[in-house]
Amino acid sequence: MKNLVFALAAAVAVSACAAAGEPFRKKVIVCSWDFGNFTVADVLSNKAAVAALPVDGVRLSALGPILPNGKPLNPWQAFSETNEWPKGVLEPLVPQFREATAIPSLRHSFTTFLLARGRKTRLDFRDDAGWAKAFANVRQLAELARDGGLKGLVMDPEDYGKGGQFYRQDGDPPYEETARLARRRGQEFSRTVLAAYPEMVLFTFWAFSHGRQYMAQPDSAAAMRRKGELYIPFLDGVLDAIPPGVRIVDGDETSYNYSAYGRDGMNYAEKACANRACIAFVSPENRAKFRAQVLVGNAVYLDRYTNKKGARYYTKPVSGSRLHAFDENLCGAMRAADEYTWLWCEKFAWIDWKVHGKPLRRIAFAEHRTWDDEVPGMYDSIWAARDPRDFLERRFPEIRGKGDCTNLMVRGVMKVTGKEKYGRQLFRLNVKRGERYVLEYTSNKSAVRGGVSFFAADVKRQWGLHALSASGEGTKRFLVRVPQYTESISLGVSKPDDGETAEISRVGAYRLPAPMEPEDEAEPAKDEGKKEEKGK
Repeated sequence: MKNLVFALAAAVAVSACAAAGEPFRKKVIVCSWDFGNFTVADVLSNKAAVAALPVDGVRLSALGPILPNGKPLNPWQAFSETNEWPKGVLEPLVPQFREATAIPSLRHSFTTFLLARGRKTRLDFRDDAGWAKAFANVRQLAELARDGGLKGLVMDPEDYGKGGQFYRQDGDPPYEETARLARRRGQEFSRTVLAAYPEMVLFTFWAFSHGRQYMAQPDSAAAMRRKGELYIPFLDGVLDAIPPGVRIVDGDETSYNYSAYGRDGMNYAEKACANRACIAFVSPENRAKFRAQVLVGNAVYLDRYTNKKGARYYTKPVSGSRLHAFDENLCGAMRAADEYTWLWCEKFAWIDWKVHGKPLRRIAFAEHRTWDDEVPGMYDSIWAARDPRDFLERRFPEIRGKGDCTNLMVRGVMKVTGKEKYGRQLFRLNVKRGERYVLEYTSNKSAVRGGVSFFAADVKRQWGLHALSASGEGTKRFLVRVPQYTESISLGVSKPDDGETAEISRVGAYRLPAPMEPEDEAEPAKDEGKKEEKGK
């Protein structure tokens, strides 16, 4: 059964004459230091390169405006006590954001803010004026997102300044009272910020998944009280007053370390189920809203696939290639997510930035070396994962027959008659976990159905799994990712109607290129991915 689940999720069939209309797709969002550091004007000055990216959106920063004190507005520090934004200060950015979100690769983009203060300070939950000012700042970001064509906001709840914003501190009222105050602030957030853009997607790096740390305790409510937990009550308050059109994406940042087939619960599918179970921390009156408006998201940390062995964040190759490992985990993350998977990226850039202004923060990444330079084939992998139909129809013909992407199963015209018992196996191919193939054939009869089977070994027998199929005449292509335990795959066609003979031509099996990795040299463990010091 385990093999069946993975096999069914590992392959996609696309017909050359697909039906019109775009079906629902899972989406990939980039959160990175380059898009976070550069202005939207910088992005637009590199428009062609950005438009070629195989993503659905990025996290853009509302950089550029100057405050009355002469300092640049810091969009991340909406909660800062010294960062009060004059009304309308972000309006000049609206045309730039509209132009950016018209680019297909940026249609599902967001802008961002931090849900905390910095430098070991916090906003007292009893400070009505302070919370009103902070929410007024964030409301301007929501209005910018609404008017600029963005899908919504990225809310980063990490406490980089170590102020303990969402934990009860000495001097606060008793826990129950402070929790009620936190819930009230969540209600105000919905009525002030979310109401400004009542169809927004509120993408947060973690939401109720934060409560998983308490679920293993015999009394989770008591554990929350002991720790002084206030973020969960705040989120409960957000649900109290959430507009019906708003969706919250729980990005579950701890999924940096997950994998498609991880053991001991370290896989995307199991953690997605655990995140759904966090409904236990939601007030009964808000549970219907949780089910309808809170989406499970997942994160994939790209630096894991470029760091050397021994680094704090490192993923070993699959079948000799870290591109296979990346592709396997990206697809696992997307299968488990309701709609959005986000990529966190530090060391490299998404494009070769030719022109840019002076960033607000220092550049801490290789701005002229891309992720696809570092892991060749990564962009094709993302393209195929998020939109396999488009990949097969537009990208595959560009690489078919070139370099290593040659036909492994050259066959002449094959005839299949209606008198045959089952049909015909066109070929069977030995494979390795993580490899990616495009299988194809062309039929001159509409009554023929083609399909791919996966074969896995157990202690007693070989067995096949019919994981996908396509019917009709014309060219049929199948994008196949080899799941674990699979030793071979086959492509076959059924018999046509009795009395008919079908001609099957252009049979092919193409292994998509993936660089093989040399043996890694170990390096001392580092703090890659530790962003509480530098910030996202």
